[in-house]
Amino acid sequence: MADKKSSNHSAAAHESVPTERERTPYGQIEFRRHPHHVLVELRGHSAKDLFRLAAWALARVQVEQWADQATVDEQVELESDGWDDLVVNWLNQLLALSEKHRASWIDMEFPRLEETSLRATVKGRAWPDRPDVPSRDVKAAAYTGLEVIPGPSLWLARVTIEF
Repeated sequence: MADKKSSNHSAAAHESVPTERERTPYGQIEFRRHPHHVLVELRGHSAKDLFRLAAWALARVQVEQWADQATVDEQVELESDGWDDLVVNWLNQLLALSEKHRASWIDMEFPRLEETSLRATVKGRAWPDRPDVPSRDVKAAAYTGLEVIPGPSLWLARVTIEF
């Protein structure tokens, strides 16, 4: 009987996870939703597109909609060990700014974006103050399952966003 339970548990672990895809002006995002996190896969044509997609994905995990116009400007400067680390640090910096301003960060310019550092101007779009627009508390972008594949024509990343 114990064998049967563990085989059922194993089968349940391999069941398909709900997947959503979203096309953005910067590329495609795939969301795989789990009870305590979302695995986000990003496909863009440049490093800048990939980092914009990461910001868009975080915003989509946090809220279903945001204001039409940006109302808050912030500067972000980061140093990291490589692309993987930079993506996680980027998302966690945007998360901190989201908590501070109750805004999503989908408008940005990158005066500098290199493998170990970035400087960006980000523009926040306020979250609606309405109970009918759900929002989710996000803890952090995590290193679990993290992968960034830089390419000359296609950039890929997989990042876990924890609730």
